[in-house]
Amino acid sequence: MNLFKFKSAKTIEDLTRDIQTMMNDEIWFSGIEYLNDPFEKVYSTKTLEEYEGTEQIVTDFFIPFQKNVDEYFNKVGILSLCEENTNLVMWSHYADNHKGYCIEYDLNSNIINQLNFENDDEVFFMDVEYKDIPIDFLSLPSNFQFYLRRKSKLWEYENEFRYISSKKGLHKIPSGSIKAIYLGANINKIVKETITKLCIDKKINLYQSTLSNNSYTLKFEKIL
Repeated sequence: MNLFKFKSAKTIEDLTRDIQTMMNDEIWFSGIEYLNDPFEKVYSTKTLEEYEGTEQIVTDFFIPFQKNVDEYFNKVGILSLCEENTNLVMWSHYADNHKGYCIEYDLNSNIINQLNFENDDEVFFMDVEYKDIPIDFLSLPSNFQFYLRRKSKLWEYENEFRYISSKKGLHKIPSGSIKAIYLGANINKIVKETITKLCIDKKINLYQSTLSNNSYTLKFEKIL
C-alpha cells in the first residue's frame, strides 16, 4: 500500500534537513511529545474503579504495568502517513497552505526492521481507529503500541496509518521507497528547484499540483 507524508518547507533549515534525510534513504519517527494531538498519551482508567478495595492487585500488577506503558511512551517513535494525497485539509495543515510538498512512500515494516536490526528497533504497522473515548487501560493489549492506535473522531478526516517503532529518531528505509513527490500549488521557486534536483538525483517521479477551476480538487501534472 502506498501512503503519503505531507511536508512544509517554512525554513531553509527544515528543507535542507528533509532533503538530506531523503538522500540518505532515511525517515524520521517523531516522539509523542512532538505530535499535535495532546491526547496521544491518554488512555482510559475508568474500569480501574472496579478494583477499589483490592489494593494488592493494584500494587502488584496495575501500577507496575502502567509504569511500563508510560516508559514506552517516552521512547517510542511514530511515523504518521495518510491514505491519499488529494486531501485539501491535509495540504493546508501539514504542507503550509500548499506551499510545501507531499511524498509518496511504499514501505514495508519487515524490511525496515531488517535494515535497523543493529539499532534494536522494532517497527509495527497499523491503521488508526477513531472512537469517541480513549482505549481502556485494562484492555491489556499484547503490545504497548496498540495504546497508540486510537484517536478522537475529530481526527478522522486524516485517514491516518502509522508505523510505530520502539525508538524515536531516524530509521533506514529501502532505496527506492519514495515513489513520487507532489509539489504544492503555492510552492515557491527555491523549494521547487531544490526538490527537482533531489528527484533527478534519486530518479523519483515529480508532479506539480494545481487547483481545478471547476471543482474543489487538485490536479497533478507529471514534470519528471
